[in-house]
Amino acid sequence: MLKNYSLTLLLLVFSLTTINAQNNFFHDVAEQQFENSNQTRGIVPEKYRTIQMDLVAMKSFLSSVPKINEATADRNTTPVIAIPMPDGSVAQFHIWERSIMEPGLEAKYPTIKTYVGQGITDKSAVLVADISEMGFHAMILSSITGNVFLDPYDLKTQTNYISYYKKDFKKDLPFVEEPVVTNESAADGTEQEPAGQCVGAFVRTYRLAVGCNTQYAQAATGLSTPSKAQTLAKIVTTVNRVNGVYETEVGIRLVLVGNTDAIIFVTQSGDPYYSANNNGSTLLGINQTQCDNLIGSANYDIGHVFSTGGGGIAGLGVVCIAGQKARGVTGSPQPYGDPFDIDYVAHEMGHQFKGNHTFNATTSSCSGNRNGSTACEPGSGITIMAYAGICGSTNNLANNSIPTFHAVSQAEIMSYTINSTGNSCAVVTATGNNAPIVNVGVNAYTIPISTPFVLTGTATDPDLNMLTYSWEQRNTGAAAGDWNGTQNWGTPLFRSFLPVTSGERYFPQLTDVIYNSTTKGERLPTVNTGMNFRLTVRDNVAGGGGVCFGDVTVTADPTGGPFAVTYPTNSGEFWYETSVQNITWNKGSTDLAPFNTANVEISLSVDGGFTYPYILKASTPNDGSENIVVPSGSQTFTGRIRVRAIGNIFYDISNNNITISPNPVPVKWISFTGEKIKNNAVKLNWEVNEIDNHIYFVERSIDGQIFSAIGEVAASTQPGNVHNYTFTDSKPFASTNYYRLKQVDKNGSYSYSNIITITFDESIGGWVVFPNPTTDFVNLFSNSNYNQIQVSVFDVVGKLVYTQNKQAVVKGEIIKVPLSGFAKGIYSIKVQANQSEAITKKVIVQ
Repeated sequence: MLKNYSLTLLLLVFSLTTINAQNNFFHDVAEQQFENSNQTRGIVPEKYRTIQMDLVAMKSFLSSVPKINEATADRNTTPVIAIPMPDGSVAQFHIWERSIMEPGLEAKYPTIKTYVGQGITDKSAVLVADISEMGFHAMILSSITGNVFLDPYDLKTQTNYISYYKKDFKKDLPFVEEPVVTNESAADGTEQEPAGQCVGAFVRTYRLAVGCNTQYAQAATGLSTPSKAQTLAKIVTTVNRVNGVYETEVGIRLVLVGNTDAIIFVTQSGDPYYSANNNGSTLLGINQTQCDNLIGSANYDIGHVFSTGGGGIAGLGVVCIAGQKARGVTGSPQPYGDPFDIDYVAHEMGHQFKGNHTFNATTSSCSGNRNGSTACEPGSGITIMAYAGICGSTNNLANNSIPTFHAVSQAEIMSYTINSTGNSCAVVTATGNNAPIVNVGVNAYTIPISTPFVLTGTATDPDLNMLTYSWEQRNTGAAAGDWNGTQNWGTPLFRSFLPVTSGERYFPQLTDVIYNSTTKGERLPTVNTGMNFRLTVRDNVAGGGGVCFGDVTVTADPTGGPFAVTYPTNSGEFWYETSVQNITWNKGSTDLAPFNTANVEISLSVDGGFTYPYILKASTPNDGSENIVVPSGSQTFTGRIRVRAIGNIFYDISNNNITISPNPVPVKWISFTGEKIKNNAVKLNWEVNEIDNHIYFVERSIDGQIFSAIGEVAASTQPGNVHNYTFTDSKPFASTNYYRLKQVDKNGSYSYSNIITITFDESIGGWVVFPNPTTDFVNLFSNSNYNQIQVSVFDVVGKLVYTQNKQAVVKGEIIKVPLSGFAKGIYSIKVQANQSEAITKKVIVQ
């Protein structure tokens, strides 16, 4: 079932019958079937789906999954597993076994297995899974569905599970971190970014020694007397999930050393970590000693210890450095689930790989832990090396971290592991993958202050992998007690988000511009400032992802703005289709240097400002005003106007929705006729049903193509909607006269009546032509006897479209000329008889 999810019977049936198209391990069950008095609930999200797993079938399936040889494997031929999603659907993955234990450790604990998978439908999705006597665990990293977890319903079960979104599981307890321990013997503090700024062709593997105390073993397993195998299984789940992030983000893999179980303690007796459980600084020293003595300094590259108290603390840049490389501690009373694995363990290990803190706040837990050279995230920040959820309500951007490193962290960690000390002990393995190729186009812009803008980049992937994109600001300004405090040059203004499938990012979020709202950690520059942005592109290859970058600098200049749409801007705007509207905007000096925006594009949205299918002006001078015609077919209650710089990145959207209605037909033509009257004049008569009409223009033509106005009649002001009008043409043409009416309503829109004709001499030579206009034929009435008659019909461009010949006609005889099937328009009928001069008559086909 789905707890707190609305699930229709149809969807439930679909879930039950298709939960695994490739394998039949899971089925939905009611939560009541899980509940008993012997449970120890560890992970309790706000919403989740309850599922039962066939343990025997799952183990059998996973035993057949091949191990991966990364550089040569065809990942599209491996078995497929279907993971139940929280919304009732399933996600399919190609899956393979990828051990994160050295062979010796794997041989001692053969029931612990780890796997990775690549999404099939969602190719951006990476699956990280494990199975052991502590159950089955799965983590899905996806830019499309969001991050998803499948975990045991309680800590002791192997058959009952919950599927939930990361966003629905929030950490209950605050995490306390002691200041990062600076490593004096490491390379000096500022690492250079790796040449080329890209990873993907290789993964760097480090031997990891993880120890724990008894308190952790009991809390993680939910057992009072856990075994080493059970405790190691919980450690493996955490390390496997850390690997899922590290492999995708920075090209790092952690493999547990063969004798890491020597520092796993499950009873108080002999546990060197037990008494220091609540003192992270003391645990640092103890772990270094235990790793060196029991593991052997030459047998590991990075060491860490798990506890339930003391929070987190780690040495900065200690991987590969003898005597310091085990200086990493993570302690939490709830040592399981995403908050522990990513917010805490991945964070502390990030320090060991030379990653500094990235938050800019100085409140609550952020106080005293800010690192000025990497404080690129507003408030608490939200990436792995930030402090999401522990900097106080003023500065917390979110309760939990997102599972990505900030671009500045990637630069630090990649530099340390590729160009510095961290490369000295890594085993470098080819992945068979290649990094994406990134293109950001122009890399420097100047924009007006307080004006939204959008950055766009593109990328290609040599291996045709699905790419995801994230734009992040990389400035470090003055420390801030409030994310929304005083702005200075370089102040971090824009927070990080999960990668998306588009290389376009709006600053601030498009929803904030549309709804005139504010997202915490998102604000426009209001002072002269420079903003450095980095586009990070990931190919999301499971087990060893490719990552590459592109940089853009944006300078906000106070002399030019803000650039803003000034009409339409108020609520209640009402437009008609085809009406003319004058769009205005405050251009400031954006048409001049340094903005250099000579022209703008004006577009119309009909979905509230999210998309702009109507380009009203593809390019018009940036002079602050332009008339546009509201397009036909643009009826909406949620219209918005966007004015966007051409050759620059700034734009603005009108503040409120516009209602656009079909152009009302203020005039419904009931009749329009004409008649000859005395003195060779023409009287025109028309009857209409009208509303909001303004005026009628009477137009006449001699050829039915080019019309000129010959008079006007004001719309009636009398009560009611049905009115009659007349107009007299006192000087008609001495041939055929074509008449039409142009009505103009009060908002400037207009329409035309049908065309009528009045002919003062219907005869041509000895012939009378009727009816005219016609729909399907005309008659040629003979006023005399004729021989050798030829009738020809020509279209408006002179093309012969019909011909008819007759030997002879007598007076009063009619020649019928068929015109059915002809396109509406004006045609010329030419009649020649007795080999005399031809005569021509124009007719209208309606």
